[in-house]
Amino acid sequence: MIPAFAAAIVAAFIYGAGSVLQAVGTRQAQTERTGRARFWSVVHQPLYLTGLGCDLIAWVLTVAALQHLPVFAVQSIVASSLAVTVVLAKVVFATTLRRSDIAAIIATAISLVLIGAAAGDHAPTPPAATFVVLIVVGAPALAAIRHATRSTSAHVSATIAGAAFAGSMLAARATHLDHGLIDAASRPLTWALVAYGLVGIVSYAGALETGNVGTATAITWATEIVLATTLGRIVLGDDARAGWEWIAAAGLALALASTVTLARSPTQTKRVVVAPTAHRAGRASGPPDDARQDRSG
Repeated sequence: MIPAFAAAIVAAFIYGAGSVLQAVGTRQAQTERTGRARFWSVVHQPLYLTGLGCDLIAWVLTVAALQHLPVFAVQSIVASSLAVTVVLAKVVFATTLRRSDIAAIIATAISLVLIGAAAGDHAPTPPAATFVVLIVVGAPALAAIRHATRSTSAHVSATIAGAAFAGSMLAARATHLDHGLIDAASRPLTWALVAYGLVGIVSYAGALETGNVGTATAITWATEIVLATTLGRIVLGDDARAGWEWIAAAGLALALASTVTLARSPTQTKRVVVAPTAHRAGRASGPPDDARQDRSG
């Protein structure tokens, strides 16, 4: 349990650092360009690519943690990456750190202690065949819904993104890697895990294109945490240790409230999206508003 818990915490830090690296790389790019030229200007930045590499490493650590920890624990720990992003952005971009942000960061730390104490090291309940079919079919279904609603509000796109990321967490939790990557690659849930991740990235990027970054991030994280936690408990038997349920519930409530607060921090809402790529940390990339003023002036 301890190595898995440590892997999830390290993943949160790496996700947060990756978010800031991508933001710095974006700021250094030739962002005065538009369309495809602007996109390639961003992705050629070494720091931006390093940030994407951080996301990949953090994702692998998250999957590893899900092999031993319940979904609600890993989900909440990974969500704390927003706290890392806010703190680092304060240092790198000199963004405003509100009192509510400080309170949310402290609450995040407390929630991790509560969740860590309540979580137990156990394998998930073997999923029923019906669940496997539904989780596999759910990925293309969400992709179809995303395609049909791509011109609707950012709230819809953010909700779809949260549902997709929740599906990815559940698929990762239900997929056993004890027999190696080759065996895992032959399992439908493994491919569903990847498909959900792609749908989530595209949907979240769509939400950022038409909506406020903070609102989109808050909706995405809230949807993901609620769905993954609820379905993980119902389908996979991911629950707290006996007698610790109220502590787990308190930790989850703190984590959810902190996530929504930090998602609407100036470090999130003052980002400018310049590339159709989203990631798990701040799930947004781009410089603060002053970079936009630099380009116009």
